[in-house]
Order: sequence, then structure tokens, then C-alpha cells
Amino acid sequence: MKYGISVFVTLLFIIAGCSSEPLNLYEIDESKISEQLDGIGFDYLLPSGLPFEPETVQAGQPTTNRSEVFSVQFYGENEQMIGLDILNRKVTPTLKTKGEKVEVGDYEGIYYNENDTEYLIIVIDGVTYILHTPDDKGNRDLGKDLFEVAKSFN
Repeated sequence: MKYGISVFVTLLFIIAGCSSEPLNLYEIDESKISEQLDGIGFDYLLPSGLPFEPETVQAGQPTTNRSEVFSVQFYGENEQMIGLDILNRKVTPTLKTKGEKVEVGDYEGIYYNENDTEYLIIVIDGVTYILHTPDDKGNRDLGKDLFEVAKSFN
């Protein structure tokens, strides 16, 4: 009887330890992004959180198509980085590797891992969002967190 209870309690701890908790995301200050951008001619969403505390946020627009495209890079204190490219159109990726279709919350996306950079591409209301993170020492394991970041778009 004691053996059965011990096995049950052990299994209970194993199951509790294996349960997947939602990732706690650090809040993003959207004003830091919008003050760096000028003349965006379309409605867009931003993620509400990141898997690390953003120390620096850089946003910019190319000199051509200023109103159609912009990029945001989020940097953490331990060399973490997640990039976000937002385009006011659907995009056909030109990556060499074959993408994997994935579910991201209510949306479908395509996940790529090419040249040690992970990409997650989703389209919401005709706007393409490309999340990416290079695989360097500060970004180890951030690729899996791209999905949680994508789910936080609002």
C-alpha cells in the first residue's frame, strides 16, 4: 500500500513538472516604437510582450516605400534580439529552406529556420508580420518564443 501511494505521489510530481506553463512576457512600450516612425500609411499591430525585458527598441523605415514597410528591433541586456518587419502587403518568402505551416493563435503562419536564423511569418488583415531571431549566444532558445510573441499581437 505504501509503495502504491509513493508511486502515485511520484507520478503526480512528474506530471506537474511536465505541464506547460504559458510564457511570461515582458511588456512592450508602444510609444517607444511610434515616436521613431513617421507617416505609416496603414493600420498595424504590435506584440504586447517579449520573452525578455527590452532594454533598447529601434524602429525605422527604408527610404523607399516609407509608408508601406517598417522594421523594429528589440534588444535585451544579455545580447538577446528579436526583429519584427511589418509590410502592408502579402509577401512571398525567398528563403531556400522549405517553410513549415504552423498555427499561431487564431492565425496560420509559416516557420523557417535558415542560416541559423529563425523566422515566423504571419498575415493578419492583409499585413505581413515577420518575426525573426538570429541564433547567437544571446538568442539561444528564443526561436520557440517567437510563437508566444506572435500570439500577443494586439
